Amino acid sequence: MDPHNASAPSRNLYLATRAPLVLEHAAGVEVQCREGDVWITQYGDSRDVVLRAGQSFVLDLPSSTVLCSSRGAWITLARPEGAGRAARSWRERARAWFAPRASAALRGLEGRARIARYG
Repeated sequence: MDPHNASAPSRNLYLATRAPLVLEHAAGVEVQCREGDVWITQYGDSRDVVLRAGQSFVLDLPSSTVLCSSRGAWITLARPEGAGRAARSWRERARAWFAPRASAALRGLEGRARIARYG
């Protein structure tokens, strides 16, 4: 498994303390917290999700998602078979392309956060 290949079925990552990871176009990706805690924020979703070790969450929006940890965490990003670009409707993809606030937020994080592009 190549940890730098976002299209791989799964990859293990370490989230350093207060070092955000931004995922783009990651609808359908399952975030599994192996150790530590992970705070998940999806653009356009009023919820924030906090995972503890052993918990997981499937990203359900095509918009940008920010993952961060206050104490560091080991996570696995898993894309189930059949999930991905083809599984998303054209409306979902268009909504992600034309989300000006999300684009502005991503530009603000450029150089300060790792960004992984899916799809």
